[in-house]
Amino acid sequence: FRNAINPHTTSFTEFPEWFDRRREDQLDTGKESPSENSSALSPSSETTSPATPEIPCDSSQSKEQAKFSRVAMFCTGGVRCEKASAYCVANLPKGVPVYHLEGGILAYLKQVPKEDSLWDGECYVFDQRIAVSHGLKPSEQYSSSCHACRHPLSQADVASKHYVHGVACPYCCDDPDKQQKRPRYEARQKQIELSNERHTVHIHDPKEYRPQKEMVKEKNNLESLHT
Repeated sequence: FRNAINPHTTSFTEFPEWFDRRREDQLDTGKESPSENSSALSPSSETTSPATPEIPCDSSQSKEQAKFSRVAMFCTGGVRCEKASAYCVANLPKGVPVYHLEGGILAYLKQVPKEDSLWDGECYVFDQRIAVSHGLKPSEQYSSSCHACRHPLSQADVASKHYVHGVACPYCCDDPDKQQKRPRYEARQKQIELSNERHTVHIHDPKEYRPQKEMVKEKNNLESLHT
């Protein structure tokens, strides 16, 4: 969303630590993180949509409350925000409004017309569509995802010299953790290719190889007709 704050976390379990750090920076007005300012939890042009007015200061607010504006969050389907918003309510000064987007980005893209939307780009999803845009239309930019790091891949990414099908892509080819696991990815990809040659389904992740699964099902149906 426009003007949203990106915590740059790689796992949802990192959110509490990030949030606590930003909260403490905001409470201690004389202190700021060297890599992040305290605007994520306070009113500013970075966190407030141009179409959204600032909340006037309430004289009845405590000093702690006055240091925070509304907190609004979103995630793909809304599940993680249920947990994150509960954490925020429990760890912010009492009375600070905390909201999350009901149904997540997917519900927003489905319900809000593109011309009225504040969402830019596409939303990554955890299925064969890779990403979706307004109206939940499948991505036109991304055609697949990396089996190692799950990063969405465009045709240009697939054409990169760093792309190895099922093993690595330009986004994880230099990742030490992925390099350590590379033999495992190569072995898995080899098993997938052998399964394809045998017209069987690889057990690792059937959802990724749905066309092959359907082909096996069709083959079995044909065989049953001739028995």
